[in-house]
Parts: sequence; structure tokens; C-alpha cells
Amino acid sequence: MNLAGKRLPPFLIAAVVATIFSFLTLYPNSLLQFIEAKTYDWRFHLRGTRPIGSEVVIVAIDEKSIAEVGRWPWSRSTTGSLIESVARYSPAVIGIDMIFSEPEKSEGLKVLGELKKSQRSDNSLIKAISTLEKGLNADLKLESSLKSAGNVVLPIVFIIPREGEGMTENREPKYIRGSQFLYSKEGSFYTPYMASRVLPPLEPFANASAGMGHIYTSYDNDGTIRWEPLSVNFKGSYYPSFGLEVARLYMGIPKEEMGLYIGDGVGLGPDGFIPTDESGKILINYAGPPGTVPIYSAVDVLSGSIPQDALKDKAVLIGTTAIGTYDIHVTPYANMPGVEKQAAVVENIIHGTFLERAESQWLMVIGFIIASGIILAIALQRMRAFGGAVIASALFCSYLYLAYYLFTYKGLWIDFITPTLNVFFLYASITGYRYMTEERKAREIKGIFSSYVTEKVVNELVRNPEMAKLGGSRREITVLFSDIRGFTTFSEKHQPEEVVAILNEYLKAMTDIVFRWDGTLDKFVGDAVMVFWNAPTEQKDHAERAVRCALDMISGLKRLQEKWAKEGKEALSIGIGINTGEVVVGNMGAEGKKMDYTVIGDPVNLGARAEGLTRHYDTNIVITEFTYRKLEGRFNKDIGHVFVRELDSVKVKGKDEPVVIYGLDSIDEILDK
Repeated sequence: MNLAGKRLPPFLIAAVVATIFSFLTLYPNSLLQFIEAKTYDWRFHLRGTRPIGSEVVIVAIDEKSIAEVGRWPWSRSTTGSLIESVARYSPAVIGIDMIFSEPEKSEGLKVLGELKKSQRSDNSLIKAISTLEKGLNADLKLESSLKSAGNVVLPIVFIIPREGEGMTENREPKYIRGSQFLYSKEGSFYTPYMASRVLPPLEPFANASAGMGHIYTSYDNDGTIRWEPLSVNFKGSYYPSFGLEVARLYMGIPKEEMGLYIGDGVGLGPDGFIPTDESGKILINYAGPPGTVPIYSAVDVLSGSIPQDALKDKAVLIGTTAIGTYDIHVTPYANMPGVEKQAAVVENIIHGTFLERAESQWLMVIGFIIASGIILAIALQRMRAFGGAVIASALFCSYLYLAYYLFTYKGLWIDFITPTLNVFFLYASITGYRYMTEERKAREIKGIFSSYVTEKVVNELVRNPEMAKLGGSRREITVLFSDIRGFTTFSEKHQPEEVVAILNEYLKAMTDIVFRWDGTLDKFVGDAVMVFWNAPTEQKDHAERAVRCALDMISGLKRLQEKWAKEGKEALSIGIGINTGEVVVGNMGAEGKKMDYTVIGDPVNLGARAEGLTRHYDTNIVITEFTYRKLEGRFNKDIGHVFVRELDSVKVKGKDEPVVIYGLDSIDEILDK
């Protein structure tokens, strides 16, 4: 494949992956939408609590209030007293997050009504009963409190059927029509929330209020509340949300100056505008977890024990926060009472801190997808996997910061999942392609030899893979066997943990020495070590390397023995056997299961037997005549400070002729003896 041919596939891969994720950005499936929504929640936690103004406060019917006033629900006369207490602090507007759609039931009124019917002829008694009825009628008390305050917003419940769900409709009460948007205009594309039923406050309460707004809650598929519908359509008319109506009254905007541009947004006054999506909803910018908005206990308000300026000129929301008295609202931060969600909406509208998911974000997201595809396609052709991972990580972190910055400082939610998945799949796809083509051989060699030889040898094999000859070949090698003398007896006399610890220490030291002399570590067989030279890379001085390694191993063992003696541990001694000869070298084993790069042949067996002979002669190292011939004339010349002596001519299994063996000792070792 020519150079242009090698470069084309990564760009084709990048083009395909970028096209897929651009399409998924524009038309996400339900799984991607779910994951993206979770990243939206995660951004809140990453940002942390943001500062809010003092314009919105909550008067909470909390555990303390219920403990002192009485069990929930309270009588409407008590609620009326609470409204009057709040009004005494001169708030700008009061929003009551409670539903008053039915008359309050009273056993006392029921009894008086029956008595009144039975005493129709006694006018004086009927008059007295009527006076008592007024005193016991909690609804009248609440109505009076609403009129007296003059700035109370009440909720309207609209019931919106789910898709495909049939529901009987009811009529639109005339007395709620005054809370509609006085001006509405349809945009080019809109899909408003369509209600089929309404549950309004009782007419006297509605007439006594300063305004009303719907409290329909839009839940995402995972049950989390991220959006607030600012309008609901019922019988062709549009009604504002409870939070929007509270904010309007707080800001002093006349009803006729609030307009609905269906599918585009809501106009507030001559200059204010709240952009919405096609359904008329906004993203709620929660300031923090529950308790972020200032909260005062209702019982403290009733008793007048809060500061005089605590509620003055503010938007005050009254609602329940005691456990078991409210619907749990799942938000990106945590579960919170509905009144706190309403407070977040009011605060967003007053300060203009609501979040947006503008259409222009798609251009930004798709632009990043395309740009990251080009960058990775170029970079991954010129770098190895790690370098490519660094570039991919840099792209990921850059986009992460961009998403965080836009969310935190610009109030913009841009897609996070598809651009970052695009980076991941681009890296995985192009790297996978390289693995299957250009890097497959190098990885195969590294995987086979990294446990046997030094990193230097592995890198040489990667640069020149033909040196590995993985298929198997005949080659002259020098093999070294070492074994701990009396290890079985040592194991029986010591605890298993101690045996394993000292064996690991010994094997690590010997392995370091083997790699120092560029040996190929074949295997550990218990306490025995098998090493060979001249494979996989050619080493013309393989016999000399083996001998030098053996001498170094004896020196290394001596240092360990001194260390063990200081630690009060029993010292170990070893025997080493070395032989040179032609063997078969290559990958052997069960293909696809377990393969080992090793050597087989009679010279290997002879090397193992040479090690066993060290137990019968006064030496730690035995070399055969075949290794001796490779080095004859070089001892005490090129290989200095070594004493070589012929030990014997021995008959070994598998050999017709006796083999001459030699003992090998360093001069220092002889002097120590």
C-alpha cells in the first residue's frame, strides 16, 4: 500500500464516525437523551451553588410549625391568619403553593346547618345561627385574608393527558379567564401543552386573588424536573405559570404588557423577553440544593418573631416542606419540595438567570465533531496509541471545559455526549484499524517477548520483526539452569509465607541479573530458573554472556546471603549448569490457548543435568565441554578473575559418549573459601 493509500482509510473512518454522531446530535434516540440529561445534572454539581439575590423567600410550613400549630392540613382560618401575618411585613407579592379547589368541611357547620333547617320559624334563632356560621366558616376567613392582602397569587391545576391517553374534558370556569394571557401570537412552529381538564380555586378565592397561574409540572423520562412550562393551553386560551405570574407582579409589570409568543417566548414589559422552546418551557437554573433560597418557618411568621425586613418588598412563597406534606420533586441537585422549585422559577425570571438550549448550539456541536475528526485522523497516523490517547484526552478535556464554561457563565446547555463519544469512537476506530494493520505485528512481538527479554531487545524486535522468526527454527544457543539447593528441606522448615517472600526476593534479583546480560528468561519452575542466549535476537557472544551472567548471579546471591544473615534468616545456595548446542527455538503450545517462546532439544536437557552435577562437586557452576570450547583461550584473558578446572568425564542419559564437565569459580569466591 502506497503512502496515500495508508492515509486514506483513517480519513474515511473519521468521515463515517463524524457523520453518524452529527446525525445523532440532530436526532438523538431515547438512550442518548437520557444520558445527556444526566450530564446536564452533573454540570450543576460541577458548578456548585451559585449566588442568588434576596428578592425571593419562602415561608415554610415545616415540622416546627406543625409541631406547634397542629397536624396538617391546617384549617383555612389558620392559613388565612398566616397570610395576614405575612402581609403585615409588606411583601411585594405572596404566592401560595396550595390548592383550594373544594370547600373546607366542618362538622360544626354541618350541625348548624341542620339546626337552621329545623328552626325556620324562629327568625331570631336563625340569625344567631347565621352569625355562628360566619365565625366557623374557615373559607370566609381565607377569602377575607386574600382580599385584605391584595397581592396573593393562587395556583390553578390543569390536567394534561399523556400521549394516547383519553380523558373527559370539563368546562372552562368564566371566573378564571382573567388570568389568561391577554395577548398571544403563534410562532412558526409550536407544540404547546394542551390541557383537557382544570381544577381551579373556588370562585370566591379566585376573585379575591391578585392573579392565578398553573402549576403543571413537566417531568423528563427519568422523573427529574428540568423544565418549567410557562404556558398551558386550555380551550384555546393560554394561562401563565404560577412562577411567571408571581414574578410579573413582583416586577410590577401590568397584565396587558405580558405577551405570549407561542413557540418563541414570553414578553415581559417593553424590553423583557424570556425565550422558550417550541412547547413554551424554559430550563430551570437551580441555584443549589434544598435550602439555597432563604426559608422562614411559618410559626415564626405567625408569632412575629422574624426580622421586620425579612419579607418586606419581596416575593414570598408559602408552601409545605414538612416530610409527608408535599410531593417530592426530583431535581438535578436533590429531591426538594414543590415550593422550592417554584422559588427557583421565580428567581430565574426576576434575574433572567434561566438556562437556554439555543438552536445555534447544534452548529457548535457539529463543528466540534468535524474538527475533532480531522485532528484525530491526522494525529493518529503519525503517533502511537499513547500519543493518540493524549490528543484524544486533550480534545475531551477541551470540550468538557467548553461545556462547563458555557453552562456556568453563559447559561447555555450544549450537548456533551455525542461530541465526546465521537472522540472516543474515532480514537478507538482509527487505533483499531492501525492495530489490525500497521501495529499488529509489533504488538504480537511485544506480547510474546516482553516477559522473556529486556525492553531493549523487544524494541529491537519491533524495529526488525524478521529477527523473531516466530514460526520456529534451528539455532545454536547457550542455555543456563539454576536451582536452589535443598529447597524442599528449607520449605518444610519454614512457614509458607516466609518461603514465598524469600523466594520472590531471590527470583527478582536473579531476573534483574539475567536481563542485565540480555538473556531470554524462559521460565521459572518452582525455585529453578531457565535462561538462554542467541534467541530471539542474534548474539555471537552467547556463551560468554551466559558465563558472565552465571558469575554475576553467584555474586548477587552472596549479597543476598549477607542481607539474610543480618535479618536472622537462613541463607540459600544455588547450583548453575550451562551448555551450548543446536536446538529448536520458537513459539510452542496450544494455539489460541497458551503459547510459550522456548527452546527444545538434547542440549537443553544436558544443561539441566549439568546443574544437577553441581551437587556432587565442590563448585557452584558447571559448564559442559561444548560451552568450554566456545570460550577456550578466553578465560583469564577476556573473562578475567575466573578459575576453570576440569571436573570429570561423565556419562549422561541420552548421550553415547561421556561428556567432559568443568567447574567455574571466580577468584574472589575461591579466596573467600
